[in-house]
Amino acid sequence: MELEKNLYTIQNYYIVDEKMFDSIINNINYNYLLILFTMTCVCGLVCSIKKPNKDYLLIQNAEPLKGEIINKV
Repeated sequence: MELEKNLYTIQNYYIVDEKMFDSIINNINYNYLLILFTMTCVCGLVCSIKKPNKDYLLIQNAEPLKGEIINKV
C-alpha cells in the first residue's frame, strides 16, 4: 500500500528543462500583467460612469473682475 502511494506521487512529477521552465514563468508574468490591465480598465470605466455629468455651470452675461496688485502688506 505504501509503495503504491509513493509510486503514484512519483508519477505526478514532470522533468522540464530550463527553457521550458523560463517559458512557463514568463507566461505566468504575462497573465499577471493581463489581469492588472483588465482591472485597471474596469476600474477606470466604473469611475467614469459614477462621475457626475454637470461639473461646470455656464454663467450667462458674466463680466470679468478687475484685480489690483497690493504692494503694502
